[in-house]
Amino acid sequence: MPTEVESVAQEKSSLGAPINSQHELTFLCAYLTFLFSAQAAYAYLYVHSIFLQTTFVVPIAIRLSAWTAPVLVYLIVAKQSLINFLKLGNARRGVVWGVGVGFSIVLLNLVGGYVLRGHVGVNFRLPANYWFGAVVTVGLSEEVVFRGFLLSAFSCRKRFWVANLLQAAVFLAIHLTGWALMHQFIWPNIVQQIAYVFLLGVMLGFVRYKSDSLWACMLIHSFSNFAALAVK
Repeated sequence: MPTEVESVAQEKSSLGAPINSQHELTFLCAYLTFLFSAQAAYAYLYVHSIFLQTTFVVPIAIRLSAWTAPVLVYLIVAKQSLINFLKLGNARRGVVWGVGVGFSIVLLNLVGGYVLRGHVGVNFRLPANYWFGAVVTVGLSEEVVFRGFLLSAFSCRKRFWVANLLQAAVFLAIHLTGWALMHQFIWPNIVQQIAYVFLLGVMLGFVRYKSDSLWACMLIHSFSNFAALAVK
């Protein structure tokens, strides 16, 4: 069984050319600060803007430009392979994992809904801003950040499970920021939401580790959001 040093060394070697550790740490701190600030600003504007609540183009543009683009630019400037660092290879394996686990999540929601309420249905007629803003693009934008960049960055310093818990904690914290500013802290539902989002983050990190593909996480995240919005 590999030691912690060996485990971290293996992860570093699989990511491509090494990044200057001081530069990476500086970017990581700055990026996390910017990420939370952008999330807070967007949540505040969302609450006070009917336009943002009814369109999907602007939220998608904000998410991709404020969340995803800085990561891609940094890795390019640092001369990193996007495919290696973000685990964008093994697409076929990722699709198999993503569809399999994703369908399982939808099925669990259907079964759970029926057991709890005695009836269940699936609403495929979601508004366009739900389909594009919450189902299709969230899997891309958030997974590049959390299971792509942050999990890889943390794995360069810590063993996988420590890194995985760290990225899941950041994933939860970014959601807490939005929920707080959107006045969605409703007891006791908030406890269920916190547990679900944190465990989802841990599970997605584990899937990326086992599949070695971020595509699996993107698909699962989209399936999960679809189940949350459409299964009633």
